[in-house]
Amino acid sequence: MNVHLSQITPSIFSALGLSTAQDLLSVGPSPFGRELLFLIDGFGADVINNYSDAMPTISRLTKFGTVKTSFPSTTATSLATLTTGTLPGAHGMLGYTVQVPRSGGRILNALKWDERVDPVNWQPVPTLFERAAAENINVTHVAAKRYENTGFTRAVFRGAKYKGANVSADLIAETRAALKETPAFVYLYVNDLDAAGHSDGVGSEKWLAALSMIDQMFANLMKE
Repeated sequence: MNVHLSQITPSIFSALGLSTAQDLLSVGPSPFGRELLFLIDGFGADVINNYSDAMPTISRLTKFGTVKTSFPSTTATSLATLTTGTLPGAHGMLGYTVQVPRSGGRILNALKWDERVDPVNWQPVPTLFERAAAENINVTHVAAKRYENTGFTRAVFRGAKYKGANVSADLIAETRAALKETPAFVYLYVNDLDAAGHSDGVGSEKWLAALSMIDQMFANLMKE
């Protein structure tokens, strides 16, 4: 099955009963009214192909296939596509760094942001989180505390309740707590693998430790 990143969240929210979302992947209604999207930044199909021994839990899911993303595949662009269900040409998050119009050449780093840029004007497409919250679907964003009040979060993740945590045990606890609500959508984001890849390289000791830690998080969540 060919799956594009822009199809995932509309299908999940359709399963939860969001009237304005399309079930593009034909997943059908959510059996329990609670859905978790666990996003591992820096994790591509090549990780599964080359490092399956380091992630025994996640590697068991390879039978479900892979997801294609848009160009460019950088984090800022891909996450906006995921949360809006639209392509980069619509949501406007066109890269990690872009020039701000009518600014004299000022460059915006999408992840670090710039307080002079209004996040809602920059990314005007209503997120699926906003649309779901308006229809009383509980939407929770679980990630590191440092991201909570950033311009990027306001541009791309608005509409969700933010639960910040800095260690894996607390991230799991916040996720489990949010999943007790019904209907509920929980977006869990971890960037340890991406950060280790940038700092030490893919396949490094630090990177493999991050991959193992994330696999254990996944295993713990699947016990529920």
